[in-house]
This record gives sequence, structure tokens and C-alpha cells, in this order.
Amino acid sequence: MRLAVPTVSNVFIQQQLFKCQEELVAGRSLGAQIKKMSLIPDLMGDVISVGEESGSLVQSFNDIADNYDQDVRELIQIMTTVFEPLMIIVVGAGIGFVVIAMLLPIFQMDILAG
Repeated sequence: MRLAVPTVSNVFIQQQLFKCQEELVAGRSLGAQIKKMSLIPDLMGDVISVGEESGSLVQSFNDIADNYDQDVRELIQIMTTVFEPLMIIVVGAGIGFVVIAMLLPIFQMDILAG
């Protein structure tokens, strides 16, 4: 915890982790302290508590990381699915603008010649 807390860029989470570190030094459970943190879901605290009790804390952290990794991948997939049609419209409008900008002088010359 001494190494992890200074690397957190969010000041609010850093303060909560510092309090958690103090409680760990006092001999309290990591899972119970994580549950007290307002920004971290209770499920994470439950998984950490089970990992502490079963002696597989590293596996619990790996499971949490895999779960968040999967959530982020799904969110990215949803965002790209939503933005893809929007990008097609934007690129199409840009190409249409360039085509009109090139053809408009030709049409104006034809009108003036007639």
C-alpha cells in the first residue's frame, strides 16, 4: 500500500486509500476497509474479503482486473458502434463539400457562357 497510494492521481481516492493503509497497519481487514470506500463498489470489497480468507488474494485481484478489463472492452465496443455511423456522416459531408466546391465554379462558368 505504501507504494500504491502515491501513484494514484485522483486525490479523493488517494485520501481514502491512505486511510485504508492506516487501518491495515492497525491490523484490520483489507476487504472491510475497501467496502468502506465510497467510490469503490461493495462487490470488490467482497471479492477481496473472500481472497483474504481463502489465502488467494492475488487471484482475487486478478479476477477483479479481468472483470474491469471485460467491462472496458464492452464499453469501447458500444462506443465504436455508436460513433461509426456518425463518423460516416461527417466524412461524407466533408467529401460532399469538397465536391461541391470543385463543381460549383464549373456550373457558374456554364451559366455565364449561356
